Amino acid sequence: MDNKKIGMNLKRCRLRMGLTQAELAEKVDKSTNHIAHIENGTAKMSLKTLLDICNEINASPNEIFFGEYPMGKEDADEILGQLLEKMESRQRELLLKLAWLLADNGGEPDTIYLQEKLKQR
Repeated sequence: MDNKKIGMNLKRCRLRMGLTQAELAEKVDKSTNHIAHIENGTAKMSLKTLLDICNEINASPNEIFFGEYPMGKEDADEILGQLLEKMESRQRELLLKLAWLLADNGGEPDTIYLQEKLKQR
């Protein structure tokens, strides 16, 4: 197995959940250094550690070993919700503008316009 690839997949999944290495380490009762070494591909993890990590970052062992699988709408909504809870007002505003652009609505949205659109719903 390619430990570097496993580490990169783990890191991607951890970041997707908005967790730091220290937060994940605390949740799985490991040191931050150990999580860093796993992510860098310089340390292996036990099966128990793998399963504990998977539970905390909402990932399957296959996702950690082999890479990303398509995410369903419900999963995406849940992850976005968790990330939004951690964001400050300005960060939410920037995310809303980015989502607007990604949805290809044309042009950069004006904050007042977006607020008015939301009130109309």
